[in-house]
Amino acid sequence: MVLLSYRTLAETVELLEKQVQCPICLETYRDPKALACLHAYCRECIQQLLKQQQSDQEVECPQCRSVVTVAGNDSNSLPTVFFINGLIEVCEILKKADSNKITCQNCSSETKAISFCQTCSMFICISCTSHHKTMRAFSSHEMVPISSLREGTRILKKKAPASTCQKHEGKRRKLYCFECEQLICRDCTLIDHAGHKYDFLKGVANAFREEVLSSLVPLRDTHVSVTTAIGRVQGTRKEVTNQGADIATTITQSFKELHTILDEHEQVLLQQAREVVGRKVSALDRQQEDLQLVLTTLDSLVGFMETTAENASDEEFISLKQQITTRVKKVSKEYKGMKLNPDEVANMFVAVPPLASLAQLCKKSSVCAAEVSGPSLKSSTTKQLSEITVCTYDAHNQPTPLQQHVSAELKSLMDGSVLQATVVRQTPSTYELSYTPTTRGRHQLTVQVNNTEVGTFQVFVQHPPTQL
Repeated sequence: MVLLSYRTLAETVELLEKQVQCPICLETYRDPKALACLHAYCRECIQQLLKQQQSDQEVECPQCRSVVTVAGNDSNSLPTVFFINGLIEVCEILKKADSNKITCQNCSSETKAISFCQTCSMFICISCTSHHKTMRAFSSHEMVPISSLREGTRILKKKAPASTCQKHEGKRRKLYCFECEQLICRDCTLIDHAGHKYDFLKGVANAFREEVLSSLVPLRDTHVSVTTAIGRVQGTRKEVTNQGADIATTITQSFKELHTILDEHEQVLLQQAREVVGRKVSALDRQQEDLQLVLTTLDSLVGFMETTAENASDEEFISLKQQITTRVKKVSKEYKGMKLNPDEVANMFVAVPPLASLAQLCKKSSVCAAEVSGPSLKSSTTKQLSEITVCTYDAHNQPTPLQQHVSAELKSLMDGSVLQATVVRQTPSTYELSYTPTTRGRHQLTVQVNNTEVGTFQVFVQHPPTQL
């Protein structure tokens, strides 16, 4: 396990303390266990979750909300995340290094320590440091000056303990059996794994590290897409909110001079505006929350896999192979083809009839929304009729029977020419707009209802195919 150096020792310790903190109890991990979703918690914290959720051998992860299986409702059945224990030990070592009172742990002189021996895992004084440098028995020991740890100029390494075979006492598990997907020793190859394909752990772990890092590429791409989608949702939400504020201002100004008679209806319209905006904002908030959850899952998964690939020993890393592979495939499958465009659009306007009478104005005024559709919203062809449809809805999302002033213009982004659309009212709430483009290239189509913009679209106009 390797801990990368940071600008100062204090910053390194602060980062480590966050990494070794259980997200449930907010204390340092005690016997960390990994769920199938690769989130780690204290063994006892997971056991408490099992009791609270009262689900047979299943628990919902507090971070990503994945429902994972815990065999026998016993958190002891989950794999231990050993490298987190190593990080805890490294954190404690660095905390001691930050103290000016640390004395030699190798001799009884109680002299101030000046170095840390990574092989002995002890702080040592100047005399013991000298012995380590001159005696052959300590020639392979690696020492780090305490001053270097404090300045953050050296890297502290923590070696994981050797993995020994449970069936053959004293034998190290240096091989990996591909058929059984487990670590084995040389003696295991003679009987239990005779004829099986196996290789040295080092090579297998390196290959799997490359495989894991390669599998992160589509996850990172999805991460970028989700981040962009959240930005679009937030932007649309802001548009909807701003448009709602504009509508409220328009309503207030329209009724300002009508005093008592119109006050009551003004509040009705404002409530409609709040309901429409609230419905749209709620939908966008729900979508943002769902996307944020996806992003959190991806962040956590990518972070765990990167940290594991960098910090875990070969034995620890390969022991998580099946869980990592399964989780990556599951997440990639779940989030493939997810909807990334905003569920709502800023398409509201205020519908106000002619001012024939105050009673009619109060009775028929309402807050409405418009929906623009049609194949011509993306591409058109010169000298051929293009059509789009505009549907209007009231505050309750029902078709509005009131006639509205609907218009659309197609503006060339090449020469600035503008083409007005012809509008035909098909039904009380539906309008068909048509136009025939005369210039090719990129255009901007703007649709308005009652002089309020309800949609802007980028349209590419091309020449018709040549007739043979």
